[in-house]
Amino acid sequence: MMGSVMGAVKVSSKRTKEFSVKWWFWILFTGIMLACCISVKFVGLFVVLLVGFMTVADLWNILGDVSRPVTDTLKHLMARGLCLIVLPTLLYVVFFYIHLRTLNKSGNGDGFYSSAFQSQLIGNSLHNASMPHQVAYGAIITLKNHRTGGGYLHSHFHLYPEGIGARQQQITTYS
Repeated sequence: MMGSVMGAVKVSSKRTKEFSVKWWFWILFTGIMLACCISVKFVGLFVVLLVGFMTVADLWNILGDVSRPVTDTLKHLMARGLCLIVLPTLLYVVFFYIHLRTLNKSGNGDGFYSSAFQSQLIGNSLHNASMPHQVAYGAIITLKNHRTGGGYLHSHFHLYPEGIGARQQQITTYS
């Protein structure tokens, strides 16, 4: 988070000459740090907003300087859009692609995910399970109930005992 803020401060600093190698380094560094920041925690979204506000303020000051042509503002807008929006977005997508490709094993938090996602996890009881789109009469089904903390509803062949309900089939949840 601090890397993003530091990079944004360096980019907007008057000591860093615009469009120099040093300026490009700091703006690319800021974009990479923004991608890392938002990829780790969504609290990083606040840092992205802070850097965004700093960038808008810089662009406003550049546009407000009447001694500079409007093309300077457009160059800054393009450079910052590329380095602070496009680059972090691409890196964010690449990070999650790598994450989902390498972390494909089942674990203790599988119950929080959909059955379709769980069927892709190696070692999960649903791994490579066929999931029909329609349920046939008489099929034994398992449903996920979000109200019970992500537990699965499971039907049993056992009936409720005499005097409890109408001797209907038992349905329980398991995680």
